[in-house]
Amino acid sequence: MLDRRRFMQSLLALVPLSSLTTAATMATLPAATAMAANSGGGVQAPGFFRLPVGDVAVFALFDAHGKLDPAILHGADRKDIDKLLEDAGIAAGQPATSNVNCFLLDAGTRRVLMDTGAGAFFGARGGHLPGNLRAAGHAPERIDHVLLSHLHPDHALGLVDATGVPVFPTASVHVSAPELDYWTSDATLAAAPEGRKAGLLALRKALAPYKDSGRLHAFAPGAAPLTHLPLVTSVDLPGHTPGHCGFRVTSGGKALLFWADIIHSPPVQFARPEVSIDFDVDQKKAVETRLRLLPKVAAEDIWVAGSHLPFPGLGRVRARDQGKGGYAWLPVNYADAL
Repeated sequence: MLDRRRFMQSLLALVPLSSLTTAATMATLPAATAMAANSGGGVQAPGFFRLPVGDVAVFALFDAHGKLDPAILHGADRKDIDKLLEDAGIAAGQPATSNVNCFLLDAGTRRVLMDTGAGAFFGARGGHLPGNLRAAGHAPERIDHVLLSHLHPDHALGLVDATGVPVFPTASVHVSAPELDYWTSDATLAAAPEGRKAGLLALRKALAPYKDSGRLHAFAPGAAPLTHLPLVTSVDLPGHTPGHCGFRVTSGGKALLFWADIIHSPPVQFARPEVSIDFDVDQKKAVETRLRLLPKVAAEDIWVAGSHLPFPGLGRVRARDQGKGGYAWLPVNYADAL
C-alpha cells in the first residue's frame, strides 16, 4: 500500500515538465490574473487549428461568419431540403450559420495562404484572419504567397485592410487566368446588378497594390501556381465561378485538397450533391463539378479543407451506398492533429 508521499510522487511522474513549469508560473500570479488566464476573459479561443499533412502543416483559420438562407438552394424538393436542415437542427425556412475559413500551408521555408477572407467588407462579422494568423504564430507580413481559389468578396477582399493598405506586403498573389479576366473585365462590371457593383469595385481596389508592384500573377487552369513549390498544385473546379479552383497539397505520402466553395450547405449538399445555390455563376456546371469531385475524394480518402464547412472546415468524405445515397462529412478529430 502506497503512503501519501509515494502516492504524490507517482502522480507527479505522470505530469509533463512543461505542465509543472506552467503551474509554477501560475502560482506566482495574482489570484485575479490567474483566474482571468484560465477563463479566457469571456472571449472565444483563437480561431486556428493545425493539421499535419506528411512533412508539412496546414492551419485552418477562421475569418468570418454569416447566414445562409435555404431559399437560395435549388435542385431538390423543398420539403426534402427542409427535412435535411431540420435533421441538422435548423428549423424549416430559417437561415443556417455559415463560416468563412482560410488555410495556411507552412512548408518550413515557405508560407502559403489559401484565400484571404472578407477583410473589412463584412464589417464586424469578418476580417478575423490577420488576428488568427498571428495567434497561430504566423505574422501576415511573413506570408510568402497567397493563392486565391476565386475572386468572390469573402475570399479575396482580405488582401487589403479597411484603408486599402496591403495586409500581406511581401506576398505574391496567384489566381487562375479565367477568374482574373472575368471579374476584372469592364463587361462584367457593366452587366452586374447595381447591388453587386460595389463588390466588384472593392475587388479592383484590393488587387491594385499587388498588381502595381508586380506581385499579381495569373496561372492556367490545372497548372502549378508556384513552380518552385511542386507540393502545391491547382485543381480546376469550374462552375461556382468561371475560374474557380482548388489547391492540392501533397507531402510524405499524404494529401489534402482545399476545395474552396464546392459545398455551401453541408447538411443539404453532401446528402444531395445535385443541389445548387444562387452564388454559383453557372449552377449546372457547379453541380457537374461536385458530382465529379465527391466520388474521387471519397475513394482516395484524403483530407479535405472547405471554405464554408463548420470550422475548422477539415475532414474526409465518405460515400453512402457508392454515392447513390449521397455522401457523409467526417470532420477532423482534435486528436488527429496531435
